[in-house]
Amino acid sequence: MNSCSIEASPSPRYQFLVRFRGATGNILATVRVAEVEQVFCTQGGGIAFADLTSPSPAFVAASQQEVASLNPIVGAMIR
Repeated sequence: MNSCSIEASPSPRYQFLVRFRGATGNILATVRVAEVEQVFCTQGGGIAFADLTSPSPAFVAASQQEVASLNPIVGAMIR
């Protein structure tokens, strides 16, 4: 099962590190972000959403309708 996580960035140039992990837990990609408001990810066979404007962002499950409401552009891209 794929998963995603968010952690504070050790570099002052970035706010967070968003890590995308494969089914075995290995890191597939790490994205360093600054001034990003939302992150979407596939997780547990569904969609996960993180609000990076929150003081303690974390991924939470989101339905396709919730994604479309949160971000119409992302909502149009997923099926």
